[in-house]
Amino acid sequence: MQSDIWVLTDSRTGTAVQAIALAEKLEMSFEIKRLEYNLYAFLPSFLLGATDIHIKKSISHALRNAAHPPKIIISAGRRAAMVALSLKDHYPESKVIQIMRPFLPAHKFDLIVIPQHDQYQATNNTIRVIGALHNIKDKINHARGSVKSHYPQLQNFISLMVGGDTKKHKFLLEHAKLLAKQVTTISDNHGLNVFISFSRRTSKEVKDLFISAFPWPHVIYDPSSSPEVNPYYGMLADGDFIITTSDSVSMCSEATASGKPLYIFCPEMKETTKHRYFVQQLLDLDIARLLTDQTEALENYKYSSFDEAQKVADFIRSNILS
Repeated sequence: MQSDIWVLTDSRTGTAVQAIALAEKLEMSFEIKRLEYNLYAFLPSFLLGATDIHIKKSISHALRNAAHPPKIIISAGRRAAMVALSLKDHYPESKVIQIMRPFLPAHKFDLIVIPQHDQYQATNNTIRVIGALHNIKDKINHARGSVKSHYPQLQNFISLMVGGDTKKHKFLLEHAKLLAKQVTTISDNHGLNVFISFSRRTSKEVKDLFISAFPWPHVIYDPSSSPEVNPYYGMLADGDFIITTSDSVSMCSEATASGKPLYIFCPEMKETTKHRYFVQQLLDLDIARLLTDQTEALENYKYSSFDEAQKVADFIRSNILS
């Protein structure tokens, strides 16, 4: 089967979701090409350049011997960017769309999609976006009512998305204690139960704290113990309020698609510079509020959600494919 788009993904969910979201928004046939790496992948991009020696040979052979080369190759992250450029050398008619900083010469790409929170020198082939690309509005609408029908005690509730450690940020137990204390106060003041979802990055000690602090009738979902049933979209669809930790740009970005009041827990703004910049963007746009130790009740405010993946797809149609 011939596909118009190849989406290069790997094991990192955050980058894969963005690449797939853009492919979906382009409304062209696409195929996901899963990359698997070898030890060369640990070398810096400036040493490897536009190459695919860091992926398994069998995958490289399949990509380079396609009967029908794609019109568009979408990559996200530096490792996929190297493969994408090597494929462009092999299939010069293919357009390469890179999401996030490529750590390679910008002029070699047809388009680079850069989050505004990344410190990156813009070029004439760069489009800047707010946060992370996603395409979940339809999934949220489809999930509407699912939580309320499954959990009778959650007819009105607060959705709490708890993240975890990242490469540059530790979600400490002291942070978790502060968050649990604030959410307990807010829950009591509003008379609302809480639906908590952990991340795969949430540590055991943080999980144990929330499990102890929020017994039934509150509900807790742990993806590591129930991977086959994920209430994530239902939580965004049915929750009266949404609270997220600030460690995941993707999680915060997706929460904005709900249109629900969004509060971000950003303890002492200890996150990296890019996370602080992104959170401040959402605050300045009046999309989110900060959850602080002074927050005792949540405001039921309205805002217009934005669709950055659609913006990029429209730009590609008008400027890359025309």
